[in-house]
Amino acid sequence: MATKQEMTRKERILAALNHQETDRLPTDYWGVDEATAKLIKRFGVKTFDEVCDILRIDYINGVDPKFLGRPDGCMDMWGIRYKTIRLRDGSSYAEPVEFPIGQYETIDEIEENYTWPSVDMYDYSVIPEQIKRRGDYVLQGGYISLTYFYEIIRGTEQMLVDFITDRPLAEYILYKLQ
Repeated sequence: MATKQEMTRKERILAALNHQETDRLPTDYWGVDEATAKLIKRFGVKTFDEVCDILRIDYINGVDPKFLGRPDGCMDMWGIRYKTIRLRDGSSYAEPVEFPIGQYETIDEIEENYTWPSVDMYDYSVIPEQIKRRGDYVLQGGYISLTYFYEIIRGTEQMLVDFITDRPLAEYILYKLQ
């Protein structure tokens, strides 16, 4: 039996997305910065790309416009305020401490008091250079997970309450997140 010729990262992922045969199962990587840094150190390399080569990770890369800020001055597109949680090993992560629409009970309250993210909050001129630098990888423009974004702007408990008790409000928020 002949062995299928090795595909490039891009060929492998695109074939899988198109339900075509691949030379092997495509792989991706999602890890916090600390885990990625440990992999780089463990393999004695300088970049995450080198780790991907060693571990044969196909890795889908994101390209993103530059966030310019919100009218309220918050440096998160959703208006979420964070606190830094420091870990014993010296690393840290950002934990949401304020859910920008968590306190509102009606659609009208949200409409009156909240500015939804808009395309005007971004500079898209940085994307072509990102694409050029990542030519060997499959690229992803943007990311969407409706329940994740719902949760971070409303809070986990309130999201679940909305889903059970206020279908019109839940549908309004989900529609706005699309």
